[in-house]
Amino acid sequence: MNSKAFYISVIIVFSSFYGLNGQENSLSPNPVLPIAFSDIPSRAVAEGIFIDQAQAFLDKSHIFDQMNNELLLMEQQISKDLISINSALQIATSQQAIVEIKENWLDIEKDLRSMESGLSDRIGIIEQQITRLKSSRNEWQVTLETLVKADAPEEVRDLATSTKNDIDQVYTSMLLLQNQVLSLQGRVGQSQGMIQVAFDKIQKSQGDLINNLFQRERPAIWSESVTKVTLKELSKRAARELNEWWIELKKIVQIEPFRAAFQALMIVMVTLILVKVRKTARSWSSIDPSVSVGMRVFEKPFILAVLVILVLTPWTYKSNSPVLDDTMGILLVGPLVLLIRPLLGTKMRTALYLLAGLFIIDWLRDLVEAAPLLARYILIFEILLAITIVIWFLHFKGAADIENDTLNKAWNHKIQFGLYIAIVLLVVSLLAIVTGFVRLGLLLGYGILNSAYFAVLLVALLQVADAVVALFLHSQFLQGINLVKARSHELRKSTKTVLNVSAVFLWLIFSLKLLSVWDIVWNGIRAILYTDFHTGAILISLADVLAFVITLVGAFLIARFIALVLEEDVYPRLNLRRGTAFAITAVLKYTVITIGFLLAVGAMGIGMDKITILLGALGVGLGFGLQTIVNSFVSGMILIFERPIQVGDSIEIGSVKGVVKKIGIRSSLIRSFDGADITVPNGDLLSGALINWTMADKSRRIEVNVGVAYGTDLDQVINLLHKVLEKQEGFLSKPAPQVIFSGFGDNSLNFSLRAWVEDNDEYIVIHSKLGLAISEVLTQNNIEIPFPQRDIHIKSGGLDIVPPNQVNT
Repeated sequence: MNSKAFYISVIIVFSSFYGLNGQENSLSPNPVLPIAFSDIPSRAVAEGIFIDQAQAFLDKSHIFDQMNNELLLMEQQISKDLISINSALQIATSQQAIVEIKENWLDIEKDLRSMESGLSDRIGIIEQQITRLKSSRNEWQVTLETLVKADAPEEVRDLATSTKNDIDQVYTSMLLLQNQVLSLQGRVGQSQGMIQVAFDKIQKSQGDLINNLFQRERPAIWSESVTKVTLKELSKRAARELNEWWIELKKIVQIEPFRAAFQALMIVMVTLILVKVRKTARSWSSIDPSVSVGMRVFEKPFILAVLVILVLTPWTYKSNSPVLDDTMGILLVGPLVLLIRPLLGTKMRTALYLLAGLFIIDWLRDLVEAAPLLARYILIFEILLAITIVIWFLHFKGAADIENDTLNKAWNHKIQFGLYIAIVLLVVSLLAIVTGFVRLGLLLGYGILNSAYFAVLLVALLQVADAVVALFLHSQFLQGINLVKARSHELRKSTKTVLNVSAVFLWLIFSLKLLSVWDIVWNGIRAILYTDFHTGAILISLADVLAFVITLVGAFLIARFIALVLEEDVYPRLNLRRGTAFAITAVLKYTVITIGFLLAVGAMGIGMDKITILLGALGVGLGFGLQTIVNSFVSGMILIFERPIQVGDSIEIGSVKGVVKKIGIRSSLIRSFDGADITVPNGDLLSGALINWTMADKSRRIEVNVGVAYGTDLDQVINLLHKVLEKQEGFLSKPAPQVIFSGFGDNSLNFSLRAWVEDNDEYIVIHSKLGLAISEVLTQNNIEIPFPQRDIHIKSGGLDIVPPNQVNT
């Protein structure tokens, strides 16, 4: 028996054996079958490829060693910070200080979440590999046992043995790697639990800060226990805090050096761009003085570039460390002062310098927050200086001293009222800090001061935004758009209004958050907005009503914008028939408004089933009580699509004569020739006889009738009348003017002069001139235009006629 036949017989035997066992154990798991002897070489090659892929994955397992080292450092940091968090929260006398502590923990949590995500992805791959290796391992084990029992050739057994050994080796390494990754996942979970403990403490501290605002937590400033601290000790504490700040800042730069280099490169690039922009801005300022104020920000391109790049710092670095925010804040002082300074008067500049100095002092106080007494003294000085600055503003009316109109004059009274409130709050803050209610005083003082700093930043950003908008609107690309070119001033003004209002709301929210009352205010607003009111079967709230109004107003604005774009930029570029543009605009406008109305009803929380019922009831009401309005509505749609009249047509309907100014959905507006605006229901325009003088074109025939006395030379009259028509301007050559003898009248020989004018609007003037010319030429040639004549016949009877001289007086 040859080897091939032997292999086939062994396979048949084993197949029969496994077939019988399968019938006996139908409920047991599928047994592992050996690999067919003929498939062993090809399967060995395939397994080798898979083993190489798995080994390549194992070779990259050093990344888990790096994760282990990073996790070890984070565990040490978490343990250290968790021990010191209680003392840190005790000396945190403001919401901002607590938020800064929380941000440090958020940075760690962010790194842990990133590590957890990476581990989850890799553990999935490892489990797939292990499952695949385990299946192959069992299959090759059964195959090897079968080969031994069958006394297969040694070469085949060696191939199967080596393949299984390779699989066993990789399988064991993969199991070890799985245990390592699972261990890392467990440690990450433990670290996240410790972070949650820190968050719970921070949340409790935030609640205690609000609840204990009116409890004295420190002695009064003049207390002996406070005054025992020497100035030398305070200086050492301040130096220590400054040193820690500097070390933390260097660490951030060292971790992400390429980002700092990227910032410097961006400043250079933006500066070069702004230098070119400055030239364009200067030329536009000379052409359009209204943009000159906004263009001033481009006079300092480097300063503007620094400001923009610094504002983008939080999105440049991965770290959200408070140290980075503090550094950005202190670096922003210089650019802000230099940019805002040209926009202010001389007296206001002094107040600006004081405010900038106050910000630097507040920054120093924030750095030495860990030295409570020193921070307390600095805060008292800050508040005194802040009160002085506010009084300066009020005395010199600083808000009105701004040269541009970023802060509109209408806001002056509101700003002054806010400054008076600020003085009151600052005085309360000062008294609270001096008497020992440091948390309350710091909350008020810190909130007012940072609110002022943020307002200055917004003013500067509004100037930059206004200049950028003006620059953009005057660009060559946008000036090629008719809508922008014709309405540049309106667009800039509208954009400016939106930005100003948005800035006010942003400042208000920021200020409320600083004073720790935003959550209270927002929850109150939500309670008012989402309180449900029952109206029959409909449940509605104020939020639903606002959603309805906002959606509907948005639909009207979108419809208006589409109409403007079509009229200014689309229709002038197309060769459309007269009236087609109006029909397209009307259809699009009403379609957008209808869709907006349906969306608004849906936003209000009314289902489509209720809308259907409502429309059905409305249809019944329309059928009974609103027939005239529905008739006018349908007539309006017919006017739009059929276009028997169009805007600008001269029409007559009954006693109404005039020019169509507007075709509405219910009625149309006619401007009479006497200057009156007449509203005509659309139904009347279609139900009665309508004369449209300009439907096909604006040409109109003039007809002047004239009569001459009997006995006049008719040829002479016709020649004279022809000359009048030839000399008169405004007549069309085709059809040619005509002089027609119209017949014999009672008193005259009648002629009719007929001619066509191109513009219907000139009809009255030309008609008048033609009549005057006819009268003049007939008079010059002594041709009589007879008066009406009547013959009176008196019949004889009982009437005696007495001569006048015989009347008996």
